[in-house]
Amino acid sequence: MSPIKFRCLWFTAFALFCSALILGGQSTGQGSVARFEATNGQTTRLASPGGRYALVFTDKATVANSSRYLKLWFEDNLSHSRSLILGVNTDAFAGWSPDGRAFYVENDWLSDRTYAYIYKAGSLDKLDIADRIYAADAEARRFKNAHSYFNVERWQDNKNLLVRFDGHSDSYPVACFDLRYLVSRSGTVKNLSQRTGPAGATGCLDLNLNNR
Repeated sequence: MSPIKFRCLWFTAFALFCSALILGGQSTGQGSVARFEATNGQTTRLASPGGRYALVFTDKATVANSSRYLKLWFEDNLSHSRSLILGVNTDAFAGWSPDGRAFYVENDWLSDRTYAYIYKAGSLDKLDIADRIYAADAEARRFKNAHSYFNVERWQDNKNLLVRFDGHSDSYPVACFDLRYLVSRSGTVKNLSQRTGPAGATGCLDLNLNNR
């Protein structure tokens, strides 16, 4: 191989290596802010963009004196501290904002109820998404005691979450609902769309809603 060709290959390999390091260190990529789920029997960890914080789901067997629930912890890698966020009864999901300054938690606490929250990283101030939506929208309040599920779809940007509130009433005739909102970290709520109606032959699926 000629010296010129060797140098070209070396520089190409070096450039690819540098590109890999840059891409791997980016804090706002999909892998850094992806939604992740609590897992029974093992620890699940998601670092924040930038790497200072981490959310950690732990099984009851991994923490001394733990209750029967899974645990969601908040870790600060700078102060080497760990704070308990909540206990998880069945399933839970979480995800960081792209700037790493906030995260949401979706807790499927019961078969007929799902709760969702926004936390500020550092202070761990908590905003209850359900409370904010109920306060802002009379239509949502109609279904406060129904089979109701607050599901975070994704971060729209650093400050806003796309949230879906859907489910069905318990009393006959059954009413199905599918309400969409934009909820900010400061607690403001913007109504995006609303669909309600009676259940059909296949339940709420007739309205293209979740059938829970």
